[in-house]
Amino acid sequence: MCIEPVYNLHFRVGGVIDAILDENFSFVSMHVNYTGNDTFTLTVKDTLLPTDTPIYWSTVYFTIIQEDFDNPVNPEVRLFSSSGEFLGNIGKESNASITKEIEKGDYIVISNITGTVSFHLYGDAFSSFDPPMKYDDSVDIFQSVVLAYAELRMHA
Repeated sequence: MCIEPVYNLHFRVGGVIDAILDENFSFVSMHVNYTGNDTFTLTVKDTLLPTDTPIYWSTVYFTIIQEDFDNPVNPEVRLFSSSGEFLGNIGKESNASITKEIEKGDYIVISNITGTVSFHLYGDAFSSFDPPMKYDDSVDIFQSVVLAYAELRMHA
């Protein structure tokens, strides 16, 4: 049996998670632009947060899903502030050194993309729900979720 505030939280979060899995929702909406030379720029258009707590770039990492496994893709993913300041590289693991919160106008430059790939940006959108003790992602469903995703396609 659940008390009402807990039920409401589970109901709302469950709906968001279902929408993410159906690819009908993103916490960070981004504009995708192909700039040439196997490079894409993803610019933050807006953020839709479940609480007033911001999402920090330090929690962000990415995955790439390739269509063509014969030609592996090893992208370089660089983060810039809205003013053009280089903030650091985003990796496939934690980026604890980038402490800035995600804001409109921040942008990511992704180089070395060939063929068609799905780019998924993960991060902690539910930090205000995190317990005082830190658990790994397999235990705490609020640790990381897909913030944004984009299909990056090179045209022949």
